[in-house]
Formats: sequence, C-alpha cells, structure tokens
Amino acid sequence: MQYDLKSLAWLAASAIAAGAILRGIPMDGRYGRVPPAVDASRATVEIRSDAGGQFRTVVNVNGVDLPMLVDTGATEVVLRAEDAARVGIAPRGEDYTSRMSTANGVVTEAPATLDSVRVAGIARVRVKALVAPPGALRVSLLGMSFLGRLSRATASGGRLELAD
Repeated sequence: MQYDLKSLAWLAASAIAAGAILRGIPMDGRYGRVPPAVDASRATVEIRSDAGGQFRTVVNVNGVDLPMLVDTGATEVVLRAEDAARVGIAPRGEDYTSRMSTANGVVTEAPATLDSVRVAGIARVRVKALVAPPGALRVSLLGMSFLGRLSRATASGGRLELAD
C-alpha cells in the first residue's frame, strides 16, 4: 500500500488525539497538547509551560483526572469545590475553618486529605489538601503538600521537571 504525506499526517494526528482522549488529557490547549513526558528509569516527569509561562497538567486525584495549575506558592494542594466533589470530598459549611491569604484576598477553605495524587509516573498517598469554597478558583492547584514530597522540582527554559 502507498500513502501520501497528507494521509500519513492525518493518520498520525488522529492516533495522537485518540490516545490523549483515552488518557483523559484535554486537547483544548489549556493544559498542554502534549502529556507530561515520563522517564521511568529515573522516575521523572517533565511538564512544559503554556504560552503564559505557567505549568498546567492533568493530575490524578483519588482515581479521577483533574486539570491543575502547578503553584509553588500554594502551601497545600487546593481543589476547587467542584473538583473535590468529583473525587468524593464534600465539605459542609462548618468544615471551612482554614483561613488562607491568596493573591485575591483571604478565603476560608476546608482541610482534607487526599488518598492518592499522581502526576504521570509519580504518586504520593495521604496528601494534605484544602477545598476552596464554590466559585473561588478557576482551576485546582498542585501545591507544596505534593511538590515538597518529591526529591526535586526544578524549572528552566519553559520546562518543569519533577523527580521522585
């Protein structure tokens, strides 16, 4: 069989898109068109920055894939209330007891513990987290309660490398 270049390009693009959809990776550009690169021999994950210089990735929390922004300024992993509900955490009004200063002012968040947090090939269990009140965040944050448990997290040249 003979294929022209256009047909091969279409086939390759379709295969990449299908693989990303099956892995639950959004293809809209907000969280990267390329999933994090994993080096299994060194247990490292590489995340590329977006056009704005921020690192966004899909994080598996309690078995559910969630889009997140990597935020070294966040002490804990912080989940949007909507994402918390997706992973089985539903704080009541009286659970919002932790006051946190953010770039947008002071908010009261609900403490939680996540059973598991996984970024590509790197996983941690029993990760401290906070749940933001409904509407307080546009995207959940991958904070230092996860990042601080890694052996290394370094950013350079538009790439963030996480090492187990």
